[in-house]
Amino acid sequence: MDYPEFFARATLDGLSAHVAIVDGSGTIVAVNRAWREFAEANGAAVNVSEGANYLRVCDSASDHDEEAGVFAEGLRAILSGERERFAREYPCHAPNERRWFVGRVTRFPNHGPPRAVVAHEDVTERRLALDALAEALRSKEEFLADAAHELKTPLTVIRGNAEVGLSMRHGCAHEEILREIVEESGRMSQTVEGLLLLARSDSASVPLEARVVDVAPFLEGLARRAGALARERGISLRADLRAEETLRCEPTRIEQAVLILVDNAAKYGFSPEPISLSSETGSGELRVEVADRGPGIPEGELPRIFERFYRIDAPRASERGGVGLGLPIARAIAEAHGGRIEAESRVGEGTTMRICLPLSGDPQPKLDRRAV
Repeated sequence: MDYPEFFARATLDGLSAHVAIVDGSGTIVAVNRAWREFAEANGAAVNVSEGANYLRVCDSASDHDEEAGVFAEGLRAILSGERERFAREYPCHAPNERRWFVGRVTRFPNHGPPRAVVAHEDVTERRLALDALAEALRSKEEFLADAAHELKTPLTVIRGNAEVGLSMRHGCAHEEILREIVEESGRMSQTVEGLLLLARSDSASVPLEARVVDVAPFLEGLARRAGALARERGISLRADLRAEETLRCEPTRIEQAVLILVDNAAKYGFSPEPISLSSETGSGELRVEVADRGPGIPEGELPRIFERFYRIDAPRASERGGVGLGLPIARAIAEAHGGRIEAESRVGEGTTMRICLPLSGDPQPKLDRRAV
């Protein structure tokens, strides 16, 4: 054995993947140590050793194993020149062990007769880790959903009883306490509703009652409610909403998402200048934008603002009633409608949040725009 052949053999034997080289007919011309050891351990040394036809082995196994047939077709496509690469993950369970592999076929880079490198890599540990992670996520989603459902009823009862107490006697000694109970239970109910929506978004099951709506009247109503919210927060709002398209959505959910952005700008913008609420259409989508002239968000913090319970200034956010769920909820609503949410910010200049939603009508931008 000359040095180049020795080097090639040593390289193949050093790989943990099970590797074989097959010729144009599917016959195995070389295998590495991992391939031989796996074949011997599974009683298949004769069938898949050098000189055996790997395509025939796969064809024979396809009678009881669909994956073998798929792999054979992939190998044929490589050998015929139809494809350069083929890869597929498949189960290969033993009697007492669950196993998964990724099989890859690559056309051999030479100018002679067609050959291909076949490699099977054990990915059982990765697959089991992914399955465990998926199960943990399912458990978390179920816990959040169950907790939210369990909390909704007692919170409703607490708030209802406090409201009854307020309606019965005005000016009583406990009136201030009862009002605080109503306010805090209402805030807790909103948090619970947010947790429930996020839990459903994790399982891709956000309930939507979508319908086609005319954008113009929807934006008119949105401008009124956004203005009322801004006034409640003690800040002015400048609305410039315009569109003549149609949108398939659940209007109350989209309004909820936009009002979250307005509320955030009012609470955390810390600027006497008005909040800007505007819209435009183009490229088949409606874009609703909320901008403030506040202190802005540091560049390192910007990628994290849509994380659940994340707050840049936690003490101040708590004082203003924030728990770090507003932006994640807004994003979940936008994505449930097939849209997205974007954020831009510069320290000292302000922050712009933008919700982008696909239009259901003419995707061309409208030049005739009406200000609200």
